Amino acid sequence: MKKAINTFIILCGVALVGYVIVLASAKNSSNSTAPRPTPAVANNDTAGQVVRVKVAVMKAAPMNEYLLLPGTVEAWEDVDLSAKVGGNVEWVGPKEGDRITSGEVILRLDTAQRQALLKQAEATLAQAEKQYERISKLVGEGVGTRAELDNVVAARDVARANVEVARVALNDAVIRSPLDGVIDRIYVDRGEHLDPGRPVAKIVQTDRVKVVVNVPEKDVCFCQEGQMAGVFLGELRQDLMIPGKIFYVALTGDPINRTYPMRIEIPNKDRKLRPGMIVRVGLIRRRVENALAVPLYAVVDRGDRKVVFIEKDGRAVQREVSLGILEGDRIQVTQGLQEGDRLIVVGQRDLVDGAAVEVEEVIER
Repeated sequence: MKKAINTFIILCGVALVGYVIVLASAKNSSNSTAPRPTPAVANNDTAGQVVRVKVAVMKAAPMNEYLLLPGTVEAWEDVDLSAKVGGNVEWVGPKEGDRITSGEVILRLDTAQRQALLKQAEATLAQAEKQYERISKLVGEGVGTRAELDNVVAARDVARANVEVARVALNDAVIRSPLDGVIDRIYVDRGEHLDPGRPVAKIVQTDRVKVVVNVPEKDVCFCQEGQMAGVFLGELRQDLMIPGKIFYVALTGDPINRTYPMRIEIPNKDRKLRPGMIVRVGLIRRRVENALAVPLYAVVDRGDRKVVFIEKDGRAVQREVSLGILEGDRIQVTQGLQEGDRLIVVGQRDLVDGAAVEVEEVIER
């Protein structure tokens, strides 16, 4: 009896499993014959999707193309003073870094011997002049001869020349500044012996400086004397620009690198610029008075073409454009746009020609 019950339970289980399999098969069959929905195709226009954009109304305005070149700062004047005569250094006045005026004494050599030579020459001259007066009087009275007069005239002239030579030698022992500036170097010490021609001091004038720029030959035609230029010591920011003016453009270029030296005058009262510094010089290469300029990010690459999108009657219209000069983050459009066009400047990257758009803001430029 127990064995029969076990057999009945097993048969019921097998029947239940079979029924479940049949139900699953029927369900799968039903699913396979039912039509499957087709997924929607993404399309900005046909699917009814509207792209929200921002536009800017095109207006003509002046636009500059800038040329940026490296330059080197030089002192407006840079003088190395040398000793004209030899001797021992008797006195040194200003120190390195001191401001000095034109004609101010920088150092003095020993002058005692030169003063003595000057006095000797002056005494000789006084004697020669007296001799000339005496002989001249005798000749006038008919007592002296013409030859005697010629001799005393020559002696007087030689004595005068010797006085001048002695005076120049004494002046040369005192070395003065030939310009207003700053003592940048003193090369000698007190008590040191100098030979003629030895450098003694370096004087620079930095209240104004000059920036030397080598201009490529393709750009030299845009550089004129009197033209304004901007010098940047650090960041390229308008508020950090130091204004200057071109005062010389070379007529002949370097035959090796094909550049033309150009010099720019820069006021430097605060002495911010120092000789030897490397700076960047900004020049206006050319100016377009009525330019249509667009932000660089508004231009979209389409293969080898440059295009922009304008908004017209709620649609995006693609325009192929030709580009001109560049100023900052703006670029000139020479063909493809006109004044009054509503240029799409936000949301244009994924647009296609004819896409539906909604203008959420008009940006004033």
